[in-house]
Amino acid sequence: MSTPSAPKTLEALRKLKVDCLYKKGTHANAARRVLTDSDRFRWALILGTIFASFSTIMNVGIWDKIPGPTICIQVIVNILGALGGFLILYTTAFSDYKSKVELANKHESISIDLNMIFKKIRNTEAWYIDGLISDQDLVTQLGGLSKEYINRCQNAPLTKDEDFLKARENFQQGYAAEYTEEELHC
Repeated sequence: MSTPSAPKTLEALRKLKVDCLYKKGTHANAARRVLTDSDRFRWALILGTIFASFSTIMNVGIWDKIPGPTICIQVIVNILGALGGFLILYTTAFSDYKSKVELANKHESISIDLNMIFKKIRNTEAWYIDGLISDQDLVTQLGGLSKEYINRCQNAPLTKDEDFLKARENFQQGYAAEYTEEELHC
């Protein structure tokens, strides 16, 4: 392994690689969080629709056809119907399922793009250390990769602190894009 003649440029490249890892993890976590939130609203809407529909069906004359006292059951079914109506109101007023799915897809897309940039950085680093590209090529690559990183992150949707903290925790536990010796020699 040769000693790099542009150590500060190589260090900047490595810092950009770590930035990609953190940002990629943050957006992947945000995508999962937003999708989970949207699924919760979807289930509330489905349950609400079932409860309200069942109550409506039972209250259009079916009670008259059931023999015996049904007051208790009618009250329970009507309470379920009211709960269903509330769930439908709640999900339609406070959730836009489609926009949440689109937001999750944007986060996932950014995460994938940053992973591709990370791989380009990793390859550039390897080529430079192996002496396959010159110092000037390294500087050029660093400039291009930095621009690519900035362009991708510039209009990214906002993430929450919890998304970053989870990405940092995963990074510290070794869930990065580093391979073990066993994986390299399969």
